Amino acid sequence: MKFVLRLEQILINLIGNSIKFTQTGIITISISQIYEHEDEISLQFSIEDTGIGICEETIPSLFDSFSQADGSTTRKFGGTGLGLAICQRIIDIMDGKIWLESQPNKGTVVNFILTFGYDFNQTTSEPIMTIPIATANKILLVEDNLINQKLVKLILSKRGFKVSVADNGIEAIKMLEDNFFDIIFMDIQMPKMSGDEATKLIRKNPKYDNLPIIAMTANVMPYDKEKSLATGMNDYITKPIEIKQLIDTINKWIQ
Repeated sequence: MKFVLRLEQILINLIGNSIKFTQTGIITISISQIYEHEDEISLQFSIEDTGIGICEETIPSLFDSFSQADGSTTRKFGGTGLGLAICQRIIDIMDGKIWLESQPNKGTVVNFILTFGYDFNQTTSEPIMTIPIATANKILLVEDNLINQKLVKLILSKRGFKVSVADNGIEAIKMLEDNFFDIIFMDIQMPKMSGDEATKLIRKNPKYDNLPIIAMTANVMPYDKEKSLATGMNDYITKPIEIKQLIDTINKWIQ
């Protein structure tokens, strides 16, 4: 089951990147078998888009943490460019391979290969996880990535939570004025207004002193966590989003 969860994390990151950087056009996801022997199989996954693309000389740096094509990309599209670095780390753990092909204004193809075992004689299945939830609450998800929006909303809605979504900090503050929420999950890097900026404004109102605000970010350095807490956030979860971590955090802050 770890394989399934890790593969899910990789696809969420890569498809999310393609959606973010493809304002018009199409995104194609394909899977092909490249090797099979006894109880082992290798598959190649390809995510191809017709988005902005990047220069060939920039490609190697995109697999480094805290790197992105240029500053204007962050300002226009949001995000910190950590998706590929995270995916490479996960794929390395799984003994796989990832590479990228791209040209400016002609789109990008991200390929990765994973090898895994299978058993045709296996006739029973077990759930990935069972997570108890005490009660339903209202949650505000502040996130600019469409894939992450859909994933988190699906996970929480299936468990009885009522989830509202804001695309950036400005929308979050407006929604908070007219609605009650038990907890906020706040992305850090967003266009128009970041999560840090939005949290500082929310905390200026004593009405929200006890409202849990949870940072969501791919930044994993201790400094980033300290910075988020200093802005007024209560806790911190990392991307890619893990279901158990998400639910555990809700249970921790909602009594």
